[in-house]
Amino acid sequence: ANRFKNVWENKTLAQITPKVIENYKESRQKTTFAKKKVNGKEVVKYISSATINRELAALSKIFSLAIANGYARENPLREVKKLRVSNKLERHLSIEEEKRMYQVCDDDFSFSNLPIEEQEKLQRKHNGEHAYLKPILIMALNTGMRKGEILNMTWECVDFEKNEISALNTKNGKKNTIPMSSKLRETLLAMHERKGNNTYVFTNPYTGTKYNDIKKCFKTVCKLANVKNLRFHDLRHTGATRMVAAGVPLPVVKEILNHASIQTTMRYAHTMREQEISAVEALANFD
Repeated sequence: ANRFKNVWENKTLAQITPKVIENYKESRQKTTFAKKKVNGKEVVKYISSATINRELAALSKIFSLAIANGYARENPLREVKKLRVSNKLERHLSIEEEKRMYQVCDDDFSFSNLPIEEQEKLQRKHNGEHAYLKPILIMALNTGMRKGEILNMTWECVDFEKNEISALNTKNGKKNTIPMSSKLRETLLAMHERKGNNTYVFTNPYTGTKYNDIKKCFKTVCKLANVKNLRFHDLRHTGATRMVAAGVPLPVVKEILNHASIQTTMRYAHTMREQEISAVEALANFD
């Protein structure tokens, strides 16, 4: 909203026409997001189409509220098309990659085939600094929860008697209650025994409150574990794909992931279908 205010501070709502918005789209597509050098050459990244579409969605909501309150008659966004977004293939974490990430969190570099001296050097260098990420990874892979839902979770959201956890800060605003797997329950019980006065399940020892972000630690652990091109959100995709592969019905997966509609969940069925087709083709080509 502040962005639109800065751009159109001298315009009335009636003056923000579809053409004005189209000009905004064009301008945003040329906006530089970041610059960096790769192999001596400067690489420029621009604002993504997905980001621009989210901005336009926010603007559309603003106009909807304006219409509801009598400040505008029409929503110009209805005549503005969204930008085409090329969806990247979802990245799924393999079991071996998962094990390596856990090992890095435990300062265990035996998988690396490095000399013992080098492994010990890495252990001394990191000395448990990534240990806090391991239970976060376990929760992500055993629940399919989003990063924000995990980092915002308090101990009041964990019910060991009913063996379930609740996510309150969800994307769609709805409370989401998920059963705990035996692995997650064991992990949280061990943490609960030493939680002290901490309100949040995952508490930053330096600030005494929740972690604002874990991007740097996650990136470092991925690098040390030789796990490439993995985003934290891919852990959610991984959990969903594993559930579908295990035969969990899609309506159940939908409820666990807290999807607004079954259509969103269906994409994981498509992923499994593609894998099944590849599997039978492998049989057909077997000599």
